Amino acid sequence: MNFKKLNYIFFALILILTASCSKDRSTIATLKATSTVKGVALIGLGTPVNNLATMTAADAGSVTITTAQAAVTSNAGNFVTFFDPTEIGATTKIVKYATGVDPSATFATDTAYNNEAITDQDFFIIRVTAQDGVTVLCYKIVVTVTPALSNRATVTSSAYTVSSGGTASETITNVRDAISKSIFLGALTKGESHQTWNSAGISDPVVTNDTLVVTAQDGTTVVTYTVTMNAAYNLRDSGPAGGWISYINPTYATDGWKYLEAAPVSTEWTLKKWSDPDTTLIGTNADIGKGQANTTAIVAWLNSQGETDRAAQLCDALVSGGSSDWFLPSKDEL
Repeated sequence: MNFKKLNYIFFALILILTASCSKDRSTIATLKATSTVKGVALIGLGTPVNNLATMTAADAGSVTITTAQAAVTSNAGNFVTFFDPTEIGATTKIVKYATGVDPSATFATDTAYNNEAITDQDFFIIRVTAQDGVTVLCYKIVVTVTPALSNRATVTSSAYTVSSGGTASETITNVRDAISKSIFLGALTKGESHQTWNSAGISDPVVTNDTLVVTAQDGTTVVTYTVTMNAAYNLRDSGPAGGWISYINPTYATDGWKYLEAAPVSTEWTLKKWSDPDTTLIGTNADIGKGQANTTAIVAWLNSQGETDRAAQLCDALVSGGSSDWFLPSKDEL
């Protein structure tokens, strides 16, 4: 046997096998859809391109994270940023840019992302190089950073005293007697606009130990406010809507209302006729407690006649002190 000849054959086989292995290396340069930014799965990968210079806004994928997530730099636990190639053996380079930056000319020398914090509309460029070392795809992922959900479940009021102890049980005091539910709630202001209120525990009219349950935007922070009523109003006291108590009803238990409140001085209806020409409307009543019903009837008649800018209409449309149930007084109320 010729050993020299065998050596040539052996080395020839090695070259053939090596060439065969090189030829079979993968050309897959894609990313997995399960890639994450700060632990959040991508909304979409977008469309990869071979050349960064040809990439457009329409090619971008996206992800949405919260402000709190964007600030985390640990890259651990639930906050991992991981752009995972589809094919084992493919390699990636990942660089983060601020919005408006053109990465095409500098990407090759730019520093790879190292878990830094993210600002709204920052974007990632991910270059995936396949096993063959030649096939390349580039992805763009735009990051939207949304504000963290508020945990504010507080309320304030210029009319009442609202405690602010920072606990789950707070109080609303200095609430005058016999105030209606709508006026009471109208004089409270949300500490954050996305709060939800459960006012089922508020009576109409409001009474001591009624409760208002306030839930913050985050859905978990809850504060229960317990109401304490003050003593009854006296004549000429300032009323709940900023007017003056002008009458105390002795039969409120059966009538369903306790006070008449005169609105603050207004010139809106000074010298306004109730109709033109003056007309007597059948069915109105001069008694105390009838002003609201009279006003409703008068406004309906005026509207049917095409009348505008009349005293009853102006009173009926008035919104003052958080209240919209003002009316033109009857003769005896006046």
